[in-house]
Amino acid sequence: MNKIAIQPLKVLFVLLAMIPLGAACAPAPTPTPLPTYTPLPTYTPYPTFTPVSTATTVPPVTLSEQPDKVTWSKYFTEISLGKLKPGTQVGPGNFPTPTAIFTANDLFCVSYNIIKLGKFAEAIYDIQGQNYFTPKAEVFPPINQPGGRAGCSYLEFPAGKYEYKIWADDVLVAVLPFEVR
Repeated sequence: MNKIAIQPLKVLFVLLAMIPLGAACAPAPTPTPLPTYTPLPTYTPYPTFTPVSTATTVPPVTLSEQPDKVTWSKYFTEISLGKLKPGTQVGPGNFPTPTAIFTANDLFCVSYNIIKLGKFAEAIYDIQGQNYFTPKAEVFPPINQPGGRAGCSYLEFPAGKYEYKIWADDVLVAVLPFEVR
């Protein structure tokens, strides 16, 4: 009697051994993921030294001075120009639109990401007049910690072509051409 009962079990084990692993099993249910924290979007400025390619970009120009790109890379990862509509402020969901062409109604914005602190200065150079519209002056308020920032102000420039220049520890590190129409 034992021999007859054992034979069907042997056949069953042999048949089961021939079936690929997992083929006879139903798939395990997918666990529901736990809710995750989604941070607010952060502003990542666009790289500099060339205007952002848009329909309103100023054609390539010869710069009045060449910036020191090696020094730039020690202090910054990004610097760019952009604009906002009057009455708006930089904030989550409200970032400057990258451009190199402005109108008198735009807010003129500079965005940057600093990786090393230093003494920073800026100036606006009038390309056509070949003089400084705003002379070189230390950035105010002083920058006291690394990270990304954006600052905007109303345009005070008459129509023309300009360069926004930035120095880090008295070394010219960026020259960003722009136009006011």
